[in-house]
Amino acid sequence: MADREHLNILRKGVKDWNDWYRDYCDPIHHRGGYTFLTRPDLSGWDGDFLREFDWIRFCTFGHRFNVELAEPHERYVKGELSMSETREGWLRLDGIEMERADLRCVNWAHIRLRGANLADADLSEANLSGADLTNANLAGAKLVATDLTGASLPGADLSRSNCSGADFSGADMSRAVMVGTILDGANLTHCYVYGLSASDVRLDGSLQKNLRISPPGQPDIVVDDLEVAQFVYLLLNRQKLRSILTTMGERAVLVLGRFTERKVLLDGIADRLRALGYLPIIFDFERPTHLDLTETIKTLAGLSLFVIADITNPRSVSLELQATVPDYMVPFVAIVERSQPVFGMFDDLTAKYDWALPLLEYRSHEGLMLAFETKVVEPALAKVQEIRRRKAARPIRRSAED
Repeated sequence: MADREHLNILRKGVKDWNDWYRDYCDPIHHRGGYTFLTRPDLSGWDGDFLREFDWIRFCTFGHRFNVELAEPHERYVKGELSMSETREGWLRLDGIEMERADLRCVNWAHIRLRGANLADADLSEANLSGADLTNANLAGAKLVATDLTGASLPGADLSRSNCSGADFSGADMSRAVMVGTILDGANLTHCYVYGLSASDVRLDGSLQKNLRISPPGQPDIVVDDLEVAQFVYLLLNRQKLRSILTTMGERAVLVLGRFTERKVLLDGIADRLRALGYLPIIFDFERPTHLDLTETIKTLAGLSLFVIADITNPRSVSLELQATVPDYMVPFVAIVERSQPVFGMFDDLTAKYDWALPLLEYRSHEGLMLAFETKVVEPALAKVQEIRRRKAARPIRRSAED
């Protein structure tokens, strides 16, 4: 909850607040961000005071002169700004704790909140245009219909935040993190999204146009889709793309199975793979997906070093193997609990395609784990090397005249 002493200092006015901030809170900047002697704490405050506070009056000089807070501004060093303007002109809020605060409709235009903690705060319909939210924590915050035009959000965490209808036009969102973020109906035109990380983002009805993905100092490259932006960036940055593809091809192992009654076994396989330095990719056939299962499995199998498939009590697994094995020269290691029936077409796969290894039966989870490296991993790696030699071999040519 909010520190009442901090709240009382804020009530006294910007000079008292900034003097206290300078003496007790001044941030120390370093490569990892900021370290604060004391974090000003207004978290959880749900009264009208924070919404009705005259933020604009306290931020006027800061906006006009672009005063830096962590260190003296160059114009102050040159003598163009007075101490009163730099110390009293802009309320110092870097690193402030405002978690769960009720800030609906607050007017924070051009305010500076670097490193601030606004997690789960309600900023619906607030005015944050031109605000500096560098490295701010906005995870879980409500930013419904919030004005963020021209805001600075480099490195900000917007995971799980609801930004429906928010206006980000012209915002700097470089290196921001968006995991599970709701952007339905949001305006993302002319945003700078270099290095932005987006996963499981909702973008229904959003306006995406002229998203800049180029690193600073390089010619502008723009796309019109947030998720495509990340892919295009990887294509342009060949070194990173090569590194990702190399990692996938040398370490990724696709694990197929049913995560209902087989979960303990499949989780155990994933743990053993991690312990051996591999990167398990687990595909749960029980989970709903909007993608075609076969297309998804083929894509993941084509990127993997080898595939492990538990075909005990199979449903979709058997069908996906029949559709995938013929098209991909990737070692497939099928395992089954002893005494359990095997789908009829499996033996045809191993007979026709030698990268489908002979079926491995096991009596117990513990027995499989004990033999995992010698019976699963080593045969798969041996097959990988065999396939690579086969692909690298010079093709045989025949001549009708010889």
